[in-house]
Amino acid sequence: MSNPLISSFNLQNNSTKPGYPESHYPYPNTFEIQRRKITKGVIPHHVSLLPTPETMNIFKKKHRKTKQIDYGLLRLRDTYPTNHGLRYLLQILTSTKILKRLNLHFKRCYASISDPSLQIISEGIGKLSSLEYLFINLTRCDYVSDIGVSALSKKISKLHSLKEITLKFDGCDNFTDSGLKSVSKAILKLPCLQKLTLTFDGWNKINYQKGLEFLGKSIGRIKSLQDISLTFHICSRITDESLRVLNKGIVEASNLQRIHIVVHECLQVTDQGVKNLSEGFLTLSSLKSLNLTFSL
Repeated sequence: MSNPLISSFNLQNNSTKPGYPESHYPYPNTFEIQRRKITKGVIPHHVSLLPTPETMNIFKKKHRKTKQIDYGLLRLRDTYPTNHGLRYLLQILTSTKILKRLNLHFKRCYASISDPSLQIISEGIGKLSSLEYLFINLTRCDYVSDIGVSALSKKISKLHSLKEITLKFDGCDNFTDSGLKSVSKAILKLPCLQKLTLTFDGWNKINYQKGLEFLGKSIGRIKSLQDISLTFHICSRITDESLRVLNKGIVEASNLQRIHIVVHECLQVTDQGVKNLSEGFLTLSSLKSLNLTFSL
């Protein structure tokens, strides 16, 4: 790890029993921060995370000669990270100005990832001006609301080198059209964006006609966009009209090559909704792949 030419590196903060195999990720050259406490070979569902100054100093000393880090992975699924801990982790992740890929996994952190937490995360992301790929999983971060999403969106909108973005908001029920509008405005300001992936699950407080109109218009105005993937799962307020206004915006994206949209268990959608979403896509001259999935 002392090679100054290395592009990225791993940090695994695992406390394991003798003979218990260490976990492996499918990213061989990744800056990874992870902490799991394993007892009798079983990984508990909830582990509190509080990186100490001592832990971070060991990390800095070990990797002090590393000059070029371009891929960061922070995976805190099923943990209770503190804001103090997040600050330390984000300081390390953002210590390099040339980071190009960043994966942040906060799945099922519940109340631990709230608006203040997301504001801390946003401040860190805002420093990564060279970032080209961003993945953030906020699934079941139940205390995230419009305030946190707005703070995140403002910082994302300044990442002008960003080519791919994935945002997972599954089960985040505490924000409304305002949050979706802030995301839509943010992606509109990304001049290099080529691939957009958004997932929504159970957003029962969203007025989807307004929210998807914002989103569709933004997608339609991003000339660099080539690939979109949208998933709506158990979104009970999505209607046939919601899908019509979404389609109306998307068909203006003349350079789209791939469209993947999943509408699952959205019980107000009828055959008319299927028609509303489908119209006009085949007129896109650059389109190479169209996948529309409707299921109950």
